[in-house]
Amino acid sequence: MRLFLLILALLFGFMPTVSAEPEQPKATLNIGIYYTFKPTYTFIQQNGRNTEIVEFENSAEFKSGVKDLIKNTETLVNSFFSRKIIGLKIVFLEYWEIKNMPLYREPEKFRGAVDIDKVFQMTAGASALPQADIYLILFELPMAHTVSETASKTIIEYLDGKLNDWGGNKIALSTFYNPKAPLQTLTLLHEIGHYMGLEHTPAAACEKIMHVMCNPGQDTSEIAVDKQLPAAFLDYYNKHKNQN
Repeated sequence: MRLFLLILALLFGFMPTVSAEPEQPKATLNIGIYYTFKPTYTFIQQNGRNTEIVEFENSAEFKSGVKDLIKNTETLVNSFFSRKIIGLKIVFLEYWEIKNMPLYREPEKFRGAVDIDKVFQMTAGASALPQADIYLILFELPMAHTVSETASKTIIEYLDGKLNDWGGNKIALSTFYNPKAPLQTLTLLHEIGHYMGLEHTPAAACEKIMHVMCNPGQDTSEIAVDKQLPAAFLDYYNKHKNQN
């Protein structure tokens, strides 16, 4: 993972400077995390020619992997700058049992995928959520949502992650059986970028290089960070550095 982050850092080519003042406070993004499955099994993932065995003997080991994900994402964010200015803080990490998980049954292509729009509707009625800036919801299964629906045609698409449109502070990540997978860091960073107010990078810029804020459906061999992403974090720092 460290090598992966180092390679990304070499691709950035953009590093906003922060004035070197001693003991300046960092801005904290408080994250509340719910995982919606019991990670106590062995999963064999076929990925091209490689077989990856993901083993979690208990939920404590899984939670440790999630904490590492947040730490790695924090490291990646702060690599944009000359010093650490953003802290990602887990304020809770809890199991959320959804007894009747809303799943797509039709069309057949999406059968068994989580209907994330319906899950977000469940959270919309919650009045006593623990205090956090972002609520992260993790799913074991693939995740999809309805893009558009008319009398004659319904368009559905799979998602790696999605920022909640209701309230703007809930993020869901799909197929999260392995929090140590490198792309989980990039997916989380992508969704936090949306939380910071960023849109997707124009498709033309994503044809050869996959920027973090590209639509995840576009797959290229290189990954780079959009210039507006570090700028958004710097803006967040300037607005919140004295609120911790």
